[in-house]
Amino acid sequence: MTKKLVLIMIIATIIAIPVSWHVSPLLTSDPSNFRLAGYVAIAIAAIFFVIGVRQWFVLSKWTSRYKTYKHLQEKVDKQLDFDEEEGSDS
Repeated sequence: MTKKLVLIMIIATIIAIPVSWHVSPLLTSDPSNFRLAGYVAIAIAAIFFVIGVRQWFVLSKWTSRYKTYKHLQEKVDKQLDFDEEEGSDS
């Protein structure tokens, strides 16, 4: 789900900003409206960037926690296997 969201944000940013810059002059004859459209496009890109960075940190923390979990799981599995081998020798 997160991967799809980030991909959609990237595609939207790549497409929306250039399209807004080229379509705005056609829709508005006043240069200040064109400037406003540019600011809106930049604001949207900045929001997407902030969301993307936040998702990056969230996924990095999750990956770190998962690696710790897997390491502990392997450690417990080794201890359990060791106990079984110890018990079968007696």
